[in-house]
Amino acid sequence: LHAAVNLQIIMARCHNPGDTLAQPFRFRLDSVLTYRKQLEEQAALAMAEAQQRHDRQVELVERLAAELAAAEVEHFAKPAPSSAEHWLWQGYQRAAQQDIASAQADLEAMAEELQTLRDVLQQRSKDRKLLEKLKETEAHRHAKEDMLAEQKEDDETATLRFQHPHF
Repeated sequence: LHAAVNLQIIMARCHNPGDTLAQPFRFRLDSVLTYRKQLEEQAALAMAEAQQRHDRQVELVERLAAELAAAEVEHFAKPAPSSAEHWLWQGYQRAAQQDIASAQADLEAMAEELQTLRDVLQQRSKDRKLLEKLKETEAHRHAKEDMLAEQKEDDETATLRFQHPHF
């Protein structure tokens, strides 16, 4: 934030409407910087969507595990289930465990995708910050060059106006 305020001050100083010497600062890679900002925003959006999918999948895995645990408590609370009930229970238990394993595998894939998107966002953020730093550096250099040119012009004017006293 401090650097952005300094950059605005420098850019304001570089462009005085009445000053013919100073040229306004123009960052030659401004369109690239804008594009990099858009890429970073898109990566942030993609990561947020992936995070939501991941969170929903975590809830699904937890819900399936809770349902299986509740069914186990209910099944074993019954006094001496019949062989048919036991057979049905085993089928249900296998299917529920397969559902949990499948959901867990999907969750792991989503976690990998989320990490990949996080890495992409981090890289795009670095790219944008690098260009912003370059813009700030060039703005400072431009302001310094303008200040030196203005000083040179002032010195030349003072030299021309100076009248050496004649003795």
